[in-house]
Amino acid sequence: MRGIQFQGIAKELSNKKEITPAMEIYAKRYKTPEKRVEAIMNNTEGHVCYQIKPSLIVLFDERNFPDNPRQEYTL
Repeated sequence: MRGIQFQGIAKELSNKKEITPAMEIYAKRYKTPEKRVEAIMNNTEGHVCYQIKPSLIVLFDERNFPDNPRQEYTL
């Protein structure tokens, strides 16, 4: 079993200068058409972009850490 959890602070991105780098990554990863990216960035479809700054990451990895599968990282 492998999984990841995190906690932190989420912030709504409100201007294009903040949203553009995130949307470039999103569009590339999910092969999102440019028209859809523009709609998200302009909030014409009700979508909102968030930035999450994690303060804690917990990794569960029985494959790579069989003796201690729960790895916790505080940031």
